[in-house]
Amino acid sequence: MKRLLAYSTIAHTGFILLGYFGNNPESIKSITFYIFIYLVLTLSIFCIIFSCLITTKNFPKYIVKWTSSALKNIIFIVSFTLILFGIAGIPPLAGFFSKFFVIFSIITQKFYITGIIVVIFSGIACYYYIRLIKSFFFNKTKKNYLWLATKQTQSIEFLLGCSLFFNVFFFIKPNTFSMFCTISSLAFF
Repeated sequence: MKRLLAYSTIAHTGFILLGYFGNNPESIKSITFYIFIYLVLTLSIFCIIFSCLITTKNFPKYIVKWTSSALKNIIFIVSFTLILFGIAGIPPLAGFFSKFFVIFSIITQKFYITGIIVVIFSGIACYYYIRLIKSFFFNKTKKNYLWLATKQTQSIEFLLGCSLFFNVFFFIKPNTFSMFCTISSLAFF
């Protein structure tokens, strides 16, 4: 699990660096957009990690310990699934729009082959997120891991709920956030 999060961070850093190809206000806007959405999604991932550390003394680091976890705490696992889909860039979640704007800024600068390679590698990275999600719902285990059956703290539930709401309902009103990123990118450029 830690390796998955580490490789995910490396991939997202690569997306942020891809935005610098353009060196224009549109690419800076896409970088600002990406950083803010990645910040919200990372906050929600760390809420999940902290809630796991609060309920148990050690983090369930192997994927086998996450198997059949949907049977123990379905709301928590569905939230984790939606956040992983957002980080992977599955539409219509917020992570899709951030990756879309970065790839769009690359393509507008006529880096077509780079854009195609980025889309292919993003599809490959989705496999690892979906493999983890598959273990949540479809893999069966004979062991009973009780670390997920306990109730989470209210502050973690609140942060997780806010970031999940932002992730899921971002497509309804993205213009306000887009204007904020435009104004802040003009300040940086």
